[in-house]
Amino acid sequence: MDIFICYSRRDARNVAMQLSFSLGQMGFSTLVDAEGIPTSDNFWVEIQAGILESDIFLFVITEQALISPYLHMELLFARRHSKRIITVSEEQVDTIDLINSAHHNVIKQFSNNNFNSTKFSNLTDISIRDIDDNFGYLQFVRHYALASEVGSYDRDINALASVIREEQIPAQLHTQLLTQATKWNTNGRNPDNLLRGQELRNAVQWIHSVDINSIPPTPLQIAYINASHRTNGKSLIEKWMRRLGISQNDRIFISYRRDDSKEVSAALYGKLIQHFGKVRVFFDTRTIPVGADFAEKISETLNRCSVFLVVIGQEWVSTEDEHGKKRLENPKDWVRLEVTTALQNPDIVVIPILVNHTAMPRQTDLPDLLRELTYRNAMTIRNDHHFSGDVQELIDVVEGARKLI
Repeated sequence: MDIFICYSRRDARNVAMQLSFSLGQMGFSTLVDAEGIPTSDNFWVEIQAGILESDIFLFVITEQALISPYLHMELLFARRHSKRIITVSEEQVDTIDLINSAHHNVIKQFSNNNFNSTKFSNLTDISIRDIDDNFGYLQFVRHYALASEVGSYDRDINALASVIREEQIPAQLHTQLLTQATKWNTNGRNPDNLLRGQELRNAVQWIHSVDINSIPPTPLQIAYINASHRTNGKSLIEKWMRRLGISQNDRIFISYRRDDSKEVSAALYGKLIQHFGKVRVFFDTRTIPVGADFAEKISETLNRCSVFLVVIGQEWVSTEDEHGKKRLENPKDWVRLEVTTALQNPDIVVIPILVNHTAMPRQTDLPDLLRELTYRNAMTIRNDHHFSGDVQELIDVVEGARKLI
């Protein structure tokens, strides 16, 4: 399936039908829920399946679409699964003004009507915060306006089709991997559904070349490729990894937040270098030169590591910046960059280290690209008389992980 068309039946049925017809004439396959999905108890399940199987998600901007929590659910689902999203509207519509006006009205409506403070009544898959985030997203996504006159409409639909073809090429492997990963996850993560051979090599190449700003891999895709890689063994892809310029020097990377776990991380570093040697353990980001591209240097350093330890204390999730915002919500936060980069590399074993009685973060507390962390087996380090024993147990685990790489 190529294109999923999301629209409101109340005020955009004709626009959606015309879009589907015109794009169909150009060779695209489209899914429009009014004609392609039967109304039933499984309607939302069918909608989700349609979005997952599509390469492009077209959102038709109208007044009714912007105030529909159900369409916001579809948009949020597409975003969470890193679908290529393009918005369209009729030419005479001032989309920015419409988005701003609808944003204000929706938040006001659900604040005044005694709905649950965070959830819509009878809608469990989306919150007020999610819809607020959707409105912000819609202001910056790629948009096309369609004229009503026949000649101008043909011009605009051809321009849209050209962009869809351009966007579709990199999206197709994403869709294929997402479909396979979803099947694997639905089947209880059955090893029989994992990637092998050329499929695995293609997936590894893709995850290292993908532009995370435009089409980031989902946590499920990362988990799927990682599991495939671990099950099949490094020998299947090490030659391909070298061709991609990805070196692996069997080092250990310690990621920590100074405001959260500086002391215990320093003590852990001291124990690890006693066992593995100083050259094998990377500890402090202060070794990155001033003026260097931080993300590039983190990636370069991690590509020389086989084990990534992320030290998580009580304040790891909640630490805020000088503006009162959570640091993990900032795409440029160095801890977020480190963990995201490690999770996306199928050649790195990621081990969460929980300090004292810290609980594993919940998926809902983490940005999308960090949620795969919650699937990793964690270890606890107690900063008391148990410390040496806990670290020795960790060393045994790290030794075992390095042998698997």
